Amino acid sequence: MRRFTFRLERVRRLRFLALREAETALARAHARVKGLREKLEELEGRAHRAGREFVAELERKASVSGEFASRTAAYIASLHASARLQREALATALDDLAGRQRDFLERKRAHEVLQKLKDKKRREWIADVEREEQIQLDELHRSLAGYRKETRWT
Repeated sequence: MRRFTFRLERVRRLRFLALREAETALARAHARVKGLREKLEELEGRAHRAGREFVAELERKASVSGEFASRTAAYIASLHASARLQREALATALDDLAGRQRDFLERKRAHEVLQKLKDKKRREWIADVEREEQIQLDELHRSLAGYRKETRWT
């Protein structure tokens, strides 16, 4: 019985490796987006807390020194500037993520096409092998039937 061979196996393996590579890049892009979102939330939370603390200080004392007000304003402004930069980085990371997703899906489809072709060829090979085996069994049965006729004692 002959062995099943898929002529495009090397191409399928290369596409599988490319798929795994794209999957890894996609996971990294997801992790980067997640990290940037967390950092952005943290910056926005810090800015919000600093603003609330400043307002609370104003309500408590009814007046604050100019130095305290300017330092607090500068701190909040720096947090907002950092958050703006973080949003820009997040937008870039989201664009990269979208590209990585497209690449992953493209490579996945390319691999699946070859995998389906391999599966189809394997089913055809199995059907051919079963057909050949059946032909051999039929021939064996006919030859045994002919042998029994010749050796029958009357």
